[in-house]
Amino acid sequence: MNSACAVIGTKEAGSVPYLIKDRENGIIYSSGDVDALYDSVSGVLDAPAEQARLGKAAYQTISDEWNPDIATERLFSVCKVILGGGDINTLFSSGPCSPG
Repeated sequence: MNSACAVIGTKEAGSVPYLIKDRENGIIYSSGDVDALYDSVSGVLDAPAEQARLGKAAYQTISDEWNPDIATERLFSVCKVILGGGDINTLFSSGPCSPG
């Protein structure tokens, strides 16, 4: 994603459900579904404009939301809320420290 590549990942892989929004910044398929994987890869290869759009969106996801600075700021926010007895599940809807 940081290299602005179109990402195709199985929804069962660790970070895929958190990082990829299907057809927005990558493509998600079900593990073991070889036909879906083939269709996803061939679809991206056959559509360079879509490949570029997905790659750009993937890069923006990493650079604008999933980066060390934001993760650090959010961790501090979560710690403050926990220490204050608050509910951390409502702090962030996506990105680092979101409920997922």
